[in-house]
Amino acid sequence: MGFTIDAEKALWDDATYADVLVHCQGREWHCHRVVLCPQSSYFAKKCLTYTSRDGVPNNQKPIVIEDKHSPEDVEFCLKFMYVHIDYQSADGVAKEEQLEDDQLFGISNLAHELGSTGLMKWSAAFLDAIVDGFQSHEAMVRMMNDIHRKCIDPALIKVADEWERDDIEEFLQDVHVRALLSEASVTKYLDSFERKMRDSEMRPLLSQESVDTYSDTLNRRMAVMGEQVADEVGGKSGKRKRTQKR
Repeated sequence: MGFTIDAEKALWDDATYADVLVHCQGREWHCHRVVLCPQSSYFAKKCLTYTSRDGVPNNQKPIVIEDKHSPEDVEFCLKFMYVHIDYQSADGVAKEEQLEDDQLFGISNLAHELGSTGLMKWSAAFLDAIVDGFQSHEAMVRMMNDIHRKCIDPALIKVADEWERDDIEEFLQDVHVRALLSEASVTKYLDSFERKMRDSEMRPLLSQESVDTYSDTLNRRMAVMGEQVADEVGGKSGKRKRTQKR
């Protein structure tokens, strides 16, 4: 880019030589194409020079980030491109910018939409730093669930899927943790284990503990389904009796 890190810091949000104005929810930032475009396919596309139907060159229009993203996440992502692109520690960046762990999801999603490889790599590294501090399976499962619910970055979703694949039996063996698992996670586990049981080469390799965990999980699933059917039948029966009395 031709800038030193100090020069980039000096340019951050300085309108003097800015040639890009970024908007989000009433906030605006003065930026520079030479900094943003090499780091973001989204900004590179938005900064293309062409004239739209209203006759205004595209590169003279403010770039508006959708309101679903918070101004705080936008500011972090923009500042990252100026100040932190050569970071040494993902956790160090988070501490310097006073980020909370749960801001990871919004930043990761915005980084994915911006097409910023550097920001997406930072997000994955920050996730690793957060997980390194976990002391329990409960914390791991809560994070896994949050990623599946909130993230759109395939890299982070892949990480959560790997946790689920590698540690699902341990999660299921903990009575408190298994209550946190989603139905989708349990179903995926049961389907996967059933395929292993049917595989003549895989079945002999399964430990008795694994088989017991599978059997216990399946029995609990069947018991819940039985209760649901009973409640449904009971509800319909009660409704018929009330109708007959009328």
